[in-house]
Amino acid sequence: MASPSITKSTHATQQPPKGAPKASLWAAVGWVQEVLEARILGQATEILRLLKKVECMKVDQSDAATSGLAFLLAQHEIWVDLPEWGCKPKDFCDKVCSMAKWLAEVDRSDEVALWHQRVALQLVGRGFHAPSHLDGLPADTATKFCNFEKGKCLLRNAVTVAASQAAAKRAKLAHVTAIVRVAGQIHDDGLTWQLLQNRARELKHASRKDKQSLASGLRAWHSFATMVLGYLAEESIPPHCSQHVLMYLTLFNNAGTASNYLGCLVSACKYWGLCQDWYDDEVRMVIQGLKNHQAQMQRQLTCNTLLLDEGIMSRLAALCKELPGFAVASELFVLSWSFLLRVQSEGVPLEAGADAELRSLPPHRHAAIVLDELGNLHLRLRCRKNRPGGSLLMRPCTCNGPGGSLLCAPHRAQARLEQMVPGERLFPASESHYLSLFRKALKLLGVPQASNFGFKAFRAGRATQLAKEGKPVHVIMMMGERRNAALLNDVSPDTLDAGVFWQEVHSDTT
Repeated sequence: MASPSITKSTHATQQPPKGAPKASLWAAVGWVQEVLEARILGQATEILRLLKKVECMKVDQSDAATSGLAFLLAQHEIWVDLPEWGCKPKDFCDKVCSMAKWLAEVDRSDEVALWHQRVALQLVGRGFHAPSHLDGLPADTATKFCNFEKGKCLLRNAVTVAASQAAAKRAKLAHVTAIVRVAGQIHDDGLTWQLLQNRARELKHASRKDKQSLASGLRAWHSFATMVLGYLAEESIPPHCSQHVLMYLTLFNNAGTASNYLGCLVSACKYWGLCQDWYDDEVRMVIQGLKNHQAQMQRQLTCNTLLLDEGIMSRLAALCKELPGFAVASELFVLSWSFLLRVQSEGVPLEAGADAELRSLPPHRHAAIVLDELGNLHLRLRCRKNRPGGSLLMRPCTCNGPGGSLLCAPHRAQARLEQMVPGERLFPASESHYLSLFRKALKLLGVPQASNFGFKAFRAGRATQLAKEGKPVHVIMMMGERRNAALLNDVSPDTLDAGVFWQEVHSDTT
C-alpha cells in the first residue's frame, strides 16, 4: 500500500460537479492534468510522486483509455528524467504481464488470473524480471513474497520449475559440448556453435557486476560526444582520439569518479572488440593529475569545512524547539546528527514505519523509522550511496549523556511517530526549506559564517566530534556505516597517523 505522503496530492482537490462522470474517470482525468502540468514546469520530483500515486489508483480500462491515462503511461518522453525503471513504466508492466503468463503456465491455467498478476508484480518488483532469474532462489525465501497461501504455493512451484528448466538447459549444453569435443566437429553443428557463442556472450556480460553504473557511464559519454564533440549518435563509441577523452575527463573533480566513468568506456570497447588506441599515456597522466589535485584539496578540508560541534548542536536544538515553524526542522537536525545521515538523500525523505518493515522494507519505500518498547530508535534505509543493500541502524536513549534530552533521538521523535501511520513522511517540506531554516537559526545563535554552512556540517561534524571524544576509527565507521573499512586493513585505528585520521573522518561525508 502506498504511503499517505505519496497518495496525497499537493494540488487543491477539486470536487466533481453534479452530473459529472463517475469517480474512476474523474480521478484519471485529474491525474493526467497533474502530470502534464508537472511536465511543463519541469518538476521531476512531482512527476515521480504522480507515478507512484497511479500505482494505487483504481481506474476502469475504458476510463483509462478515455482520459488519456493509458496513452500517457506509454509515452517515454514524459518519464525520461526519472531514475531507473521509473523512466519506462510500460517496460515494467510488460515484464509483469510476461511473468504472469509464465506463472499461469506453471499453474496449468488457461487464463491469467488476478492472483497470477499479483504474484508476478511481487517478483518483478524485487528484480526477478524473467523466469530464469528464479534459478537458485530458495523456495522458503520465495514464499515470503506473498501473504496468501495460494500465492505461496504458486511461488514454490515456480521456483521448482525454473530450477528444473535451468538445469535442463545446462545439461543440454554440457551434453552437446561433450559430443562435439569428442567428435571434433564444432563448426559442423550450428546449434552447438550458437550455444557456445551465447555462453561466451553471457560471460562477457557477467565480467562487470554493476550493469546500471555501466549504462550510466556510457550515457554520460554519449551525451558529451554527441552534444559537445559533434559525434554522430551511432558512432559515439569508440572515441576518435585521446584528446577527446582528455576533454571529457576535465569535467570531473573527483579522480575516483573519473576512473569509474572511464572504466565504463574501456569495458564497452573491450566487449565489442573496438579500438582502444585512445587510451594512451596522456589519459593516464590526467587521471593521476586528478588524484594529486584531489589529495591536495583534502589536505585543506579541515581548514575550509564548516562543521557543527556538540555545543552548537545543543544550542541549535534548543532554539529550534522554541521558535515557531522550526520544531519539525529541529527533529530533522537531531536525527541527522545522531544517525550521521546525508541530510538531502537520507534525512529529508525519512518515513514512519512498522516493526515488520525493519526486516523487509516494501519495494516502494525509502526508509522506515520505528521506536520500540525499550525506547530504542531503529532506522531502516533501503539504499545508501555507499551501501546499495541499505542499512539498519539503532540509537538508544541518550538523555543522560551530553546534550541531554535535546539531542536524544528516540525522545525527540517519539511524539510525532505516535501520531503517524507507516509510510508517512516525517519531513514533508523540501531540502532547500530546511537548509534555509538551518542557516537562519545559526545566524540567530551568532555562529560565524552561518550563511556558508551546508548539510555536510551534520555528518562530518558528528564524525569529528566522536573523534575528539577519543572514539576509535572503526567505531565511527560503524555508527555511520561508512565505507572506509579498507583503512583498518593497513593500520590499527589506535595508532593511526593524525593526518590520515582527519582525512578519513572527512573524506566520505559528501
